[in-house]
This record gives sequence, structure tokens and C-alpha cells, in this order.
Amino acid sequence: MFIEDLQCEWAENPLGRRRFTIRDSAEIERLKLSTVAAVIINIAKGLDVESGVDALASHDRARNAAISAANDMGERQAAVQNVKGSVQALKSLFADATTDAALSAKNIAPVADQIAETMQRNPLVLLNVTRLKSKDETTFVHSVAVSALMVQLSRYVKLGDKMVQLLGMAGLLHDVGKTRIPGEVLNKKGKLTDEERALIRDHPALGHEILSRHVDMPKIVLDICRHHHERLDGKGYPDGLSANEISLYVRICTICDVYDAVTSIRPYKTPWSHMDAVNWMMAQQGAFDRELLHEFFSSMETIMEARHRA
Repeated sequence: MFIEDLQCEWAENPLGRRRFTIRDSAEIERLKLSTVAAVIINIAKGLDVESGVDALASHDRARNAAISAANDMGERQAAVQNVKGSVQALKSLFADATTDAALSAKNIAPVADQIAETMQRNPLVLLNVTRLKSKDETTFVHSVAVSALMVQLSRYVKLGDKMVQLLGMAGLLHDVGKTRIPGEVLNKKGKLTDEERALIRDHPALGHEILSRHVDMPKIVLDICRHHHERLDGKGYPDGLSANEISLYVRICTICDVYDAVTSIRPYKTPWSHMDAVNWMMAQQGAFDRELLHEFFSSMETIMEARHRA
């Protein structure tokens, strides 16, 4: 297709051009993962333009493709607004985390419900949007992404609607302790000092302390917040739990947390592809529940295949 214009600020243009011909799928993927609001297509200039009767067929194909692209953009804009709304809600709630009411389950549940609803409708669109994280919003967008992934996996393994909602809430709150870590440490590009590493490793305990002040906070959410960095081989933190000491729900969060961390743009690293994440996570011995890890990647492949068929 020939692109006449991209609706975005010039600085946000992922390809650095306004008028050009799309020549490979990589350029399409970069557009999908960008903040471009819409793409204007000139159906008379695409590579498939021919003459006579074939030109009519080409016109129809281009028109259908344009409609499909517009629908994709519409879905993506809805997902962008969903993520932005969820991020703003988390920012407000996390900022007031020292009060008794701010981080109550009652306040968090609507945010989790909206993410779960979008995951039901357009899972890949939502996850693609959360791959892009600005320096100031890394923790919040990461929390939205982990919530979405936990919803996806818990549905895939048929845990039931009530548990799906609970795990979506836990995903939003699992990193609340990072709000007590200085931003310059969280987003540091260089190697962390021993003191900085110890500070970051405190965030599960800090988060657990914050959430424990709220009498309506479910025990599963507290468990996930404190233990999502534990490992089956006992080498995790903060409590060095191992094997059967680690609940199924914590194991779900650990997988989703690590997957989003390695596949997302961060201020200090380039993102890995889905297959890079698969290969690396499968190679880790003692870190993840192997059976659950297979289920997770199967659930992700289901999303990708459904999008491809559409």
C-alpha cells in the first residue's frame, strides 16, 4: 500500500517518513506498535495497481485492506485509551497508598474489570499497546500488562471468573512497593550498585506492607505481592520460598511479570521478541513452573493465531 499520511506528531513517527510505500510486514508491525492514531492510504498508488478489469479487483482489495486497517486503528485507539485510563487510575491510587481507602479492593476492582473486558475482546491489541513504556510510567503500564497477562493465563487454565478477577487485581498491585523506590534507581541505565540492588529487592516486602493496611485486601493478592520474585529452587526473594511453598497464583504472576519485563521497551534495555522470551524462559532451570510455562506460551500462541486468522 502507498501511505499518503500518518496522523501523529513528527517526533512520534516510527518510520521517519510521511509518504511512502509499505514494502514488508516489519513496517506494518512498527506502525501497529507506535502511537500513530490513523494511516491514510492512497489506493491508486499501491504496488498492486494494474489496468482494466484487474484494476477494479485491485481497487476492491485495497479498499478492503483500508477498511481492515481502519478497524485495527480503531481497536488500537480504544486499547490506548483503556491503558491510559488504567495508568492514570493506578497513579492516583498509588500516590495515596498511605491512606486507608486508596488501595482498597473496591477501588482497584473496576480497573481490573476493564482490563479483563478488553482482554476478552482484543487481547493482542491491548498487549501490543503495553509493550511501549515511557520512563515515567514504566511501573504503571507494566502493572496493567501483567494484569492483562494474568487474566489471559488464568482464563486459559480455566480458574473461574471470580479467580480471574482476583488475579487481574493482583497483577495491578504486585509492584506497588516500587512506588517507594527512587525513580533514578528504578530507571538506571547502568549497572546497579549492591546498595541499589538491595533497595529494589525490598519492593515486594514494601508492597506487602502497604497492602496489608487495607482490611478488605484478599489474601491471594497479598501473597502475590510479597512472593512474585520467589523461585521454585529457593533462590528467590524476599523469603526464599521453594517448591510447594509457592502457590499456583504466585507462579502465574512470576511468569507474566518476567515475560512482560523482557519483551517491553524500557529506558535501560531493548525489548526481546516473543520467541527470544520463549527460548530464554524455557532455558531457566528452577525459576518457573514448567507445566504452567507451557500453558502460558500456548495461551499466547492462541492469541496470535486468532489475530492472524482475523
